[in-house]
Amino acid sequence: MQLSKAGGLSVTAFGLAVALLIVTTSVAFAYVDPSAGGMLIQLFVGGLMAGFIMIGRIFWSNITSIFRFGKKRGDIKEEEAPQATDQGPDHN
Repeated sequence: MQLSKAGGLSVTAFGLAVALLIVTTSVAFAYVDPSAGGMLIQLFVGGLMAGFIMIGRIFWSNITSIFRFGKKRGDIKEEEAPQATDQGPDHN
């Protein structure tokens, strides 16, 4: 049996050590107040929402690119482009 390596640390040995720690832990008489638990839940839900929003933006841009028919994302029509003038800000 050959152990797989990830960055010099044996993945199998690491998993075995974590499993051993979980199985052999004793009861901890710890208290997590509701505000700390609420913050942890909010952090988790916020991370999930941010991930879903980013995935949604990526897929939405791919879906809308199908309907652009030859236009690239950065294309601007000449009518919409701002016109440059040689007049300074003090010119009346």
